[in-house]
Amino acid sequence: MKEIKRIGLGTFPFAGVFGQMEEKNVAEIIDQFFSYGGRLIHVAPVYAMGKVEEIVGNILKRYERNKYTLMTCCGWVIENGNSRRSAKYDEVVNCCENSLSVLNTDYIDIYMLHLPDLQTPAQETADALSKLLEQGKIKEICVSNVDLEQLKAYNKYGNISYIQNRMSLINQSIDTEFRTYCKDNNIKLMAYQSIERGLLTSRVLGNFGFAENDLRLKKPEFAENTIKEIASFVKATLLPIAESLSIPISSLALKWLLDTQYADISLCGISKNRYFDDVLAVDNTPSLSPEVIETINEGYKIFSDKIESIYNISVRTLIGTA
Repeated sequence: MKEIKRIGLGTFPFAGVFGQMEEKNVAEIIDQFFSYGGRLIHVAPVYAMGKVEEIVGNILKRYERNKYTLMTCCGWVIENGNSRRSAKYDEVVNCCENSLSVLNTDYIDIYMLHLPDLQTPAQETADALSKLLEQGKIKEICVSNVDLEQLKAYNKYGNISYIQNRMSLINQSIDTEFRTYCKDNNIKLMAYQSIERGLLTSRVLGNFGFAENDLRLKKPEFAENTIKEIASFVKATLLPIAESLSIPISSLALKWLLDTQYADISLCGISKNRYFDDVLAVDNTPSLSPEVIETINEGYKIFSDKIESIYNISVRTLIGTA
């Protein structure tokens, strides 16, 4: 039986950011995820201003609590349909209490600080998270979108088990020093946006056909010329390898990330059931050989050098992440 082991289910698409989704469609995707042995579900109160947590909470009522690993976060305060960033002690605690209620659960497996709050001392936020841990309301602590110094600051006061950062083949944001610190401190790396919202899939070779309200229309990495440059890299480097291995391009991009141990887990937002074929190939085909990984890395180096030569910028700057 095919199983999902290293992929978590991201729920950002359920907020309708790539096109409208009904609760029925969300339920079908969650049911399919569980049917393949998937466990980790990531939600956030800021997704559709709480609506996604509410929908997911309703769906999860049908499942025994020990059948899934639930992850949600703090760092944003929702007020009157708007959000503001805050990781102050009381607001972290209040955010957790609200999520416990909305998600119909007594505990949250992984509780994450969504973004560093530069106006709040790391110790204050860590103290709140540690208190929730002591009370059994959360089981493990995660911080997200942090650089190495920020991670060290939070880990000095709190027991950090995970970090969640944006990381992909074309957004190589986690360097050797970062990975070494995580390994030395037993912190697992959780990557998101690992296929770059479709840029590292076969769709980049054709036409995305964006819906009118698609979030990607406003993102720098989806500028026409940027898509063209990324498509050239995907066609030259990833497509031949994916075809030789009989896996989708997106699966190859995810396998590169996980097989090279740039990440332990990747969160994938799945908006249609047919996309499960992409994630199933990650855990149900052999690991990439050193030769294949080297070929991918060499192809990326050629791509990176080209962008530097033509535009005098890095790939990460090209896609708006540096």
